[in-house]
Amino acid sequence: MDEKILLAVLASSGLWSVVIKLLDYWITGRKKNSAEREALGALLRHEMFDIYEIYRNEEEIPADIAEEMESLHAAYHLLGFNHTGDRIHEDLAKKPIRRV
Repeated sequence: MDEKILLAVLASSGLWSVVIKLLDYWITGRKKNSAEREALGALLRHEMFDIYEIYRNEEEIPADIAEEMESLHAAYHLLGFNHTGDRIHEDLAKKPIRRV
């Protein structure tokens, strides 16, 4: 239960919208396979997988968590990654969204 509360707080803070803007700025002019890109991709993948592990067996997912997953997935794609993040995103995107 505490993990869900923590995720909701992080999602509502708008943290990931800032991260996406920073990613967009940071990637411009950077090498495609830089260490920073790889590290950031690993962190985003890890965060998506953490959300997936919490909600994969739930009937529905909260709207703020669905929005969080969309932001993470967009940032992941902005870095040029796919596959693992796509599968996790697609699986959770199939679930109904619970609006509060």
